[in-house]
Amino acid sequence: MRSSTKTGIALTAALLALPVYAQNPLNTHNHGSATVQLVQRNQELVIYVRGTGVDMLGVGHLPINMEEQTKLGQLERDMRNPPFWIGLPAAAGCSMTRYYPSQHPVVAGRGALQEMSPGKVYESNGEHMDLNFTYHFQCTSPNQLSSAEIRLFKHFPSLQTVNVKIAGFNQKVVAVGPDNPVVQIP
Repeated sequence: MRSSTKTGIALTAALLALPVYAQNPLNTHNHGSATVQLVQRNQELVIYVRGTGVDMLGVGHLPINMEEQTKLGQLERDMRNPPFWIGLPAAAGCSMTRYYPSQHPVVAGRGALQEMSPGKVYESNGEHMDLNFTYHFQCTSPNQLSSAEIRLFKHFPSLQTVNVKIAGFNQKVVAVGPDNPVVQIP
């Protein structure tokens, strides 16, 4: 099996494990906090971002009208541009190859439900909404990927904490805030 195929399989397995990993108390539906997970293997970097609708969209429920749908569309366009929300070292030469946005309603006591379909307006029955964004990057010099600046605080002022989970050869979890948004990558 080719090395790139093995890498793809390993990263796919890591991403498939993210929903289970997301059940970790660090990744619960808490207003004022978000989660960023970085998974690096050779030249591929996968980043998963999760935040609440209240913090990232300004509404805590599923979009129920066109105004809220428009806000969600703008958020997805903004998040499609990684420098909007994260700063990676230019020397690492990381280029985004894929991007996947999604929304999940969270019902108290039952956790996240199935992924919502983009562009469809849903009836809100007291659900809360989590927003998820998954990014795939190819990095020409992954050994230069030594830090990341979390810029979510600049755009979402209600965020107080972002829990950054880093997986690769070394693993760690770091909480960053508006006054200390840079995390060192082992």
